[in-house]
Amino acid sequence: MSPRASWPAGLVLSLVMTATGSVLAARIAVQPTATTTDLALDGAPTLRIVKIAELTIAATGARGCSVWISNGSLVRAGGSPISFQVLVVERGAPAPSATSFAPGGYRFAIADRTRTVDVYIKYQPSIYQTPGSYTASDAIDAVDN
Repeated sequence: MSPRASWPAGLVLSLVMTATGSVLAARIAVQPTATTTDLALDGAPTLRIVKIAELTIAATGARGCSVWISNGSLVRAGGSPISFQVLVVERGAPAPSATSFAPGGYRFAIADRTRTVDVYIKYQPSIYQTPGSYTASDAIDAVDN
């Protein structure tokens, strides 16, 4: 059986939202995909791009909001971390290319409406990746425009 990565309790992202005054900039709902809890870590140092979630973001301010999702690492006690980069595309759009990802996370704007997007990660395990269960969390930050 190939090693796999998993997010704790089926959760994709640990949400961190910044409040503006006493009102949150957005309401964010996370819907993990089936592959989220079963990322391949099969010892092949192959670059992988995987859809991990759909986010539904409803801006609460009159001018919308800006959303930032950080990059991170899949980690395991006693194992080498596997860095990942995050990218958001419109819901139903094709998977992004490897060159579309950026090292600093992903930032995008939401107008005064609700928007649903697909979240992808890009990662590459090493050929000698330690087998076992890996976990990760990620932050989503939303601020008023």
